[in-house]
Amino acid sequence: MDLFGRYVFMQVSNALIMIVGSLSAIVWIATSLKQLEGLSGGFFLFIKMTTLAMPQAMAIVAPIAFLISCLYSLNKLNLDSELIIMTASGATVWRFIMPYIALGLIVSFVVLASNLFIQPASLQKLRAYVTQVRADLITHVLQAGKFSSPTGKMTFHIRDRKKNGDLLGLLVSDERDPKVQLTYLAEEGEMIKLDGSVYLKMTNGHIHRKLAGKDDVQIVKFDQYIFDLTDFGKAKGGKALYKPRARYLPGLLNPPASEINRPKILGRIRAEIHNRFSSALYPLLFAFIAV
Repeated sequence: MDLFGRYVFMQVSNALIMIVGSLSAIVWIATSLKQLEGLSGGFFLFIKMTTLAMPQAMAIVAPIAFLISCLYSLNKLNLDSELIIMTASGATVWRFIMPYIALGLIVSFVVLASNLFIQPASLQKLRAYVTQVRADLITHVLQAGKFSSPTGKMTFHIRDRKKNGDLLGLLVSDERDPKVQLTYLAEEGEMIKLDGSVYLKMTNGHIHRKLAGKDDVQIVKFDQYIFDLTDFGKAKGGKALYKPRARYLPGLLNPPASEINRPKILGRIRAEIHNRFSSALYPLLFAFIAV
């Protein structure tokens, strides 16, 4: 780029930095309001959770911020009569668009790198923190006589709590599997943390098992039962299955066998693959639209 191109590049770059910072702050505040449950794990854990959610929003924030910065810089050049002077001296439209294409390529590369590497890593780490917070929520924050749903398909209720933190009169409703509804009733419950995993040990209780589409309920009595709370999204085989948005590209191109025959999930996977690459093209498109 010549002197004019470098001048325009600096103008739009400075505007981009300011706008990205402003929009990121707004997105961070909105994300913080959704992650308020993270305060139960401490302030620093709350900051980590809200920060890890930011790369997911960068694919939306960065292209929009780039478009705004392009329009802002072009308007500024027009108000200062710089566009008129350059046009009168014989400059073509390509003379104006080259700085925007150069910066658009940089923004596209950042968005693509975020989509392919940073976003999956941050979402997987965020999920681990959310699991930890939910386990702590059940351990310390669960109030006697009130129903609590740390996840939309699981509900907890306790009658009372001992001084050492053990649970009395425990009820757990598990509806994660659409084919079967499980209800656990136990006289006592105890939270156990072992090797980074969290378990709920229930004693003297029953399991009510109801299949979808059937009215009869199977009841199983137990003296002790261990319920794994480490990962609410854990598959039956014991391996955590992440949502398409939290998977790396190889995991999207080669989904597990349990998802191959499920068209709805495969559609979401294909949409995620297309979105990761197409969102990186928006900055270049916005550069042409603005100019």
